[in-house]
This record gives sequence, C-alpha cells and structure tokens, in this order.
Amino acid sequence: MSHIKFYLRSTSNSNTGTLYHMVIDGQKVLERKSYGQKLPLKYWDIKNGRLKRSHPEHLRVNKMIEDVLRNFDYQL
Repeated sequence: MSHIKFYLRSTSNSNTGTLYHMVIDGQKVLERKSYGQKLPLKYWDIKNGRLKRSHPEHLRVNKMIEDVLRNFDYQL
C-alpha cells in the first residue's frame, strides 16, 4: 500500500529547504511534487513532516499539508 511523505529538499541556501511530497509504494517512488515554498530548516519537524508551531506561517502550511493528505486518502 502506498503512502505519502512530506519533506524539505535542500536549496542553494543551507538554512532553507523547498517543500516536497513523495508518494511511496514499498521502496518505489510513484510521484514527487514540489510546492515551491521555501521554509527554514530549523522550523521543520522531520518526524511528523510538519512545520513547528514557532514558525509564523505554521497554520497555513500545515493546513495545506492536511488537505493534500485528505485528498490522497480519498483517492485511494
């Protein structure tokens, strides 16, 4: 069964990353998508794949992630 994972991919600036998601089935990547949002690495929660509450835009970014997850579950 496939699942979705959000992560920050490194950029030319070592303090920021670009928000991506991957759809993974076992060890195979089925889809990779960039959202074009550059976020500071120090505010990214790697374990949960979310933006920490201390970032000013955490509500907007985390809501967008939840919407993508909800639509992904609906498609399955």
